[in-house]
This record gives sequence, C-alpha cells and structure tokens, in this order.
Amino acid sequence: IENYIEAANLAEQIQDLNLLRVSNNNIASVFLDMKDAKKGLPYAEKGLQIARKIKDEYGTASSLINLAVANTLLGQYSLATKNYKEVFQIAQKLDDKILELDAYNGHAENYSRAGQLNKGNYFYEKSLKLSQKIDAKEYLMIALGGMASNFVSVKNDEKAYKSIQQALKVGEIIGSRSTLMDYYLDASKIANRLGLKNVTANYLEQYQINRDSVMNEQKMSDIQLSEAKYQTEKKEIQIKLQTAQLKQKTTNNILLIGGLATLAILSLLGFINYQNRQRIDRQKIKELEQEKQLTAVSSIMQGQEEERSRMAKDLHDGLGGILSGIKLNLSAMRGNQILLEADANIFGRSIEQLDIAIKEMRRVAHNKMPEALLKFGLNEAVKDFCDGINQSGFVKMKYSHFGDTIPNDQSLQVILYRIIQELSNNAIKYANANTIFIQLTKHETGISLNVEDDGQGFDVATLEKNKGTGLSNVISRVNYLKGTFSVDSEIGKGTTCFVEIPNT
Repeated sequence: IENYIEAANLAEQIQDLNLLRVSNNNIASVFLDMKDAKKGLPYAEKGLQIARKIKDEYGTASSLINLAVANTLLGQYSLATKNYKEVFQIAQKLDDKILELDAYNGHAENYSRAGQLNKGNYFYEKSLKLSQKIDAKEYLMIALGGMASNFVSVKNDEKAYKSIQQALKVGEIIGSRSTLMDYYLDASKIANRLGLKNVTANYLEQYQINRDSVMNEQKMSDIQLSEAKYQTEKKEIQIKLQTAQLKQKTTNNILLIGGLATLAILSLLGFINYQNRQRIDRQKIKELEQEKQLTAVSSIMQGQEEERSRMAKDLHDGLGGILSGIKLNLSAMRGNQILLEADANIFGRSIEQLDIAIKEMRRVAHNKMPEALLKFGLNEAVKDFCDGINQSGFVKMKYSHFGDTIPNDQSLQVILYRIIQELSNNAIKYANANTIFIQLTKHETGISLNVEDDGQGFDVATLEKNKGTGLSNVISRVNYLKGTFSVDSEIGKGTTCFVEIPNT
C-alpha cells in the first residue's frame, strides 16, 4: 500500500491520469483483500472517477468491480447490484467474456451475502455455463465453490457435496493451494454431516497438506524478502562509496566539459545560422519560380482569351457580314430571275446551306467568346450556355447561383466561364449522364463552384495517370486564381467537381 500510494503521488506530479487510476485501483484491491472495505472504498471511487474522465471503459469496469466488492462487504447490496450491472453492460459492449464472468460471480456473491440464495445460485449457474464454454477454470472453481456454500446454507448437503467435489477437481488442475485449503476443510465438514467418515479423514489430510504448502510458501517468501533487503543494503553501501569517488572525478571533469560545451554551443549556433540562411535562400528561389510560373500562365491565358475574342469578332463581324450579304444578294436574284424548276430547287438548297453556314459560324464565334459574357456577365453567359445544350436534348443542364454578385472583373468571369465550360464538356463526353448540375456561390471568403453529374462515375485513384488536356487546363486556371480543385467520384454513383476561389 505504501508503494502504491507513492506511485499515486508521482502520477499526480507528472499528470499521468492512467497511472493514477491504476494506483488508486490497486490500493483499493489490497484493502479489499484485507477485508477492510471502509479504507478501500474511497480509493475505488477515485479510480472510477479518473477512468470515466479519461474514457477508459476497461478501467471503468475494473474500478466498478472493486467498488461493488466494497459495497457488498459493507452491506450496501443494492449499490453493489447497480455497479455489477454496469460491469455487465461494459463486458457486452467490449465482448469481454472474462469481464462478463466477473459480473456473474459478483452478482452471485452479493445476492448470497444478502440472503437471496436463489438469485445467488442463478448467477452462479450463468457463470458455470460460460466458464465451461470458454474453459475459464478459475471462474468455474469459484462458481462451484459458491454454489456449495449456498447449498450448505439451506442444509442441502447432497448438492453441496457434489458441487464441492467438482470445485476440488478443478482446483487440483489449476493448483490454487490457498483456495484448495479452504475447499478441503469445507468438504470434510459436509462429508462428516453425511456420515462419510473415511472420506472426511481424507479431506482433513488434504486440508493439512495444502495448509502446510501455503505456510511454506509464505515462509519462503519471507526469507526471500529478507535476502532482498540484505542485498539492497549492501548495494546502497557500494553506491555511497562509488558516489564519493565520482564526486572527485566530477569536479575535475566539470571545467573540461564546460570548455568543450561552450565550443560545441558556438559551433552549433554557427551551423544553425548557416542552415537558416540556406533555408531562406531556398525559399526565395522557390517564391521566384512560383511567381515566374504564375506570370507565364497569366500571359498564356491572357493571350488565349485575346485571340479567342479577336477570332470571335472576325468571324461575327467579318465572315458573318460577308455571308449575310451573299444571302441577301442571292435572295434578291431569286426574286428577279425566272428559273427552271430544277435550277430553282438547287438555288433554294444553296440558300438553306448558306443559312446553316451562318448559324455554324455564329456558334463557333459564340464558343470563342460568348457575347452574353461580354455584355451581361457570367450568370447570363452560363444560363445561355446551359440553354444551348438543353436545346440539343442530349443531356439536361441545371444552373443555380447564390450569394452576392460575382465581382465585376472580366478576367475572373472569363476564367470561371472556361472552367464551367470544360467541366461540363467532360461530363457530356465521358460520364454518360442524364443531368448535369452547376452551382455557383459567392460568399464572404470567396467563390465556390460545384459541377455534378449523375453519370457512370470513375475511380478517382486513376485520375493522376489519365489526366487529360481539358482537366489540366482547369487545374491551371484554378491555380492561377490561387484556388483549390478536387474531385469526388465513385463508379455507378456519378461525379462532383469542387472549385474554391479565395477573395483577392
């Protein structure tokens, strides 16, 4: 107990709650072995309090068992029952059969001491079945011994004798001498009442043999303890002599060690300073490289968008105007000329093909730089993009936007439009989806974009190896905006792409 209390004090000093719980629980166990429940109870309660605090379920059960044993010894039978019930619940949760046996035997002992022998035997029977099932011989012996004691209490010596014989067989197998000593004494008393004189003498003889064995073990333990104390005192004297010699050597070495330590510290400080300079230089180089890459990406993207815009204007204003003029001239000619029926049909088809060419030219110009994006902003451009795809009937596009207006930064809006366009085209090409959902949200910290489809999905682990040009362009644009890009997909469950752009 003194050593466990010292361990508890040290555990408190270093704030080791698990060690503090174990120490208090062990102090309680020693007091309970001495049948001093009043002293053991507060230590069991403290152990339980710490176990609950650190959420140690096995430690909680161990402390509850000590607490319940103390309750039983103090006659607090209802409290003991409550604590054993909680032990049983923890045992079932942890699927711990040994804890379950502790709960059964605890219940049985508690009810037996309370005079409720039927309930006591009921739990001994449960312990008996489970201990036989998992081959827990010590618990089997305890259950059989407890049942024998209960049968003696109701003067059923025949059943008591049968139970104590079985307990003795198990006890001989596991070699529990102190318990066997008690059981042989109980067996001699039961056999004597049944008139079994020869068996009674045999049990008394076995009782004496086991008692002598236990006493000899105790004497040997005392001798070993005395020897250990002698050896410890001898070592302490040697340690004192060595300590005196070391003091002299230590004094001589302090100056040398101090000089060497000073030199080592100066060398270490110089090395740390050198390492810091190297790290700062490497960081500056890395920042310059990143800045260079961002500048290059910015220039490429700006050049791409300017070229797209120029080509869109050339197509719409140049080629578009020429084609429209040709159509007007041909239409005027058809009104002023008399043509044969075959020629009139060819002339009509030519005008129809010219209409198709004008529409295709306008579609290409729109893809290069949507007019709605330049005139009305990102939301209208995305709606226009979705409407165009919905008209095809190939896939259904749904667009929603939330929050404040997207910043009036044409460069930002163009990049976001290209990202939406690329992710949508990927879903149309590869996902085999019925519906594509686009959600754009402006919030306090930036802009969030989700593009989700209900298509066939894919294994995200293969994305790094099979990353196409389109997806690479998306990632480059997101990186340019200092944002983040991620993909969530599962085969058969569709795909969702997430883009987060922070405020600049």
